[in-house]
Amino acid sequence: PQISVRWEPMEDLVVRGGWGQGFRAPTLDILTQKDSFAADSVSDDTHCAALNLEVGCSVQINGPRTANPNLSSEQSEQLSVGIAYQPLDSLSFSLDYFDIEIEERINFFDAQELVNREAAGDPIPAGLGVERLPTGAITRIVQGYGNDGTLETSGVDLNVKYSQDLGFGDLTS
Repeated sequence: PQISVRWEPMEDLVVRGGWGQGFRAPTLDILTQKDSFAADSVSDDTHCAALNLEVGCSVQINGPRTANPNLSSEQSEQLSVGIAYQPLDSLSFSLDYFDIEIEERINFFDAQELVNREAAGDPIPAGLGVERLPTGAITRIVQGYGNDGTLETSGVDLNVKYSQDLGFGDLTS
């Protein structure tokens, strides 16, 4: 659902606002693709130490990229309010505030991100992960898509536009 309002208290001034909800379903290729081979480079100090390499080394790790049939849809909620004002024919501006929240974000977890999440103790979606020997050496990394928590963002947009007729064309900035 979405609700929008627009109010024009004066000829040159518009006040507007809106609220809405949305979703984004995962695409069929993400849900049903066959496993494919990946050989990505990662930097992992535990793996480097297990192979007697320098800390911070970059090594190639094999593993599959896999589908995730249990992926759920993203859910979002948006809010925006703003004004638009045109005091002159050649000058206009708008000021808008927005607030967006996306839950269950669909994200591709690549090899380096999975290594970083494992090291930080952050959650890794089921079916994905880093597999290691008891020495700490990585044997393979299973990459793919998963739902990745909530993204919240808000901000302000300011747009100022000035136009000047030059006789042979317009100059707009």
